[in-house]
Amino acid sequence: MDAEELLQRYAAGERDFSGVNLQWIELRDANLRGIILVGANLHSAELVGTDLEGANLSRAILDNANMGGVNLVEAILERTNLCEVDLIGADFSRANLRKASLIESGLDGADLSRADLSSANLRSAGLDNAVLIEAKLCEAVLVNTVFRGADLTEADLSDANLEGANFSGANLRGSILDGCFFCQTIMPDGIVRNDHCDELYGI
Repeated sequence: MDAEELLQRYAAGERDFSGVNLQWIELRDANLRGIILVGANLHSAELVGTDLEGANLSRAILDNANMGGVNLVEAILERTNLCEVDLIGADFSRANLRKASLIESGLDGADLSRADLSSANLRSAGLDNAVLIEAKLCEAVLVNTVFRGADLTEADLSDANLEGANFSGANLRGSILDGCFFCQTIMPDGIVRNDHCDELYGI
């Protein structure tokens, strides 16, 4: 399916495009709010500035896509492949990214406030100046992830692996990672913190 056909069918009211092959498709600045692309193949797609608010992209393949400035507010991206994707300045606020793969993706300046990144893999991802206020990062893989200048106020980091992560200049309420929630959290130096297990799990 090419971009022209997709946009025509969307304009006619169709929303479910699950499983379609959209490799290399160019949809820059398109309005695709609420579209359903479950399991769709969007490898190397051009989606800069595209409005995908409330879209369902669960299990979609988006590796190597160009998605800078994309609107994914309240979108569903559970188990989605977003490896090596340009997501600079993207808006993921309140999005569902559970078990998503974001390995080596660029998320500099992205808004991930109140997003659910539980069990997501962000190994070696770039999150310079990203906003992760109240983000849920429990059981996330954050090995060698870069958070320079990021805001993780009140983020849930229980069971997360932060070995080798870089937090220089991050907004963490004073000392490193103050204000976040820790339980069985592996810190950048390999030490396990259990500061808030009682608050999170009542143990």
